[in-house]
Amino acid sequence: MNVVSLINKEHIEAIGDNHISSNVDTPLLQSAFDKTDEEKISKIQVHFSNIMEELGLDLSDDSLSEHLIVLPKCTSKNFSMD
Repeated sequence: MNVVSLINKEHIEAIGDNHISSNVDTPLLQSAFDKTDEEKISKIQVHFSNIMEELGLDLSDDSLSEHLIVLPKCTSKNFSMD
């Protein structure tokens, strides 16, 4: 292990969970609230589906059909309503 990796590992361990909520203000664009949550969720769902396709997932396969509906919606809600 090189010195830089050791320093980074020690730094990460020293910080521990203190990085969580260390910044109260999330940096947002001024346009962050121009769209409704529903508009954001709808758009994120489309992009998320595109990401799944780009990863080579067969979205027509039955094993992914539930995930295709649930996962993009849950992901988009988490990001837009947090």
